[in-house]
Amino acid sequence: MEHASDPLDSQIGKRGHSRLRLDTPGRLTTLWGTQNVIIRDLSQAGARLDTAPSGQNADCVLEWLDYEAFGTVQWQNRKACGILFDGLIPPSWLIDTRDDTPQRSYPDREAARRWVEGLRM
Repeated sequence: MEHASDPLDSQIGKRGHSRLRLDTPGRLTTLWGTQNVIIRDLSQAGARLDTAPSGQNADCVLEWLDYEAFGTVQWQNRKACGILFDGLIPPSWLIDTRDDTPQRSYPDREAARRWVEGLRM
């Protein structure tokens, strides 16, 4: 299986995949246990999570909705971590996740729609 980082290696300083901004609950499992997380960004190659550190370079499984993706913790700080998936997840998972995300995750979406339509308040 092709590793998700391969396409990124040739794009130093650039993201290989666009990110879906979220506020979606999930679960992260590592050798140190399982914890609830909030998925803030999701792409085909990885995710950014709000969570306590789990250990950099730790193998992990991220679960959300009806999906699970295997990967490795690539970075972490006190409040968040970044996961690189072992392989690219299907685009349909991103679409399903976006469609399942409550509107409250995008507070400015309605204002933007009204602005595009030329409506005021």
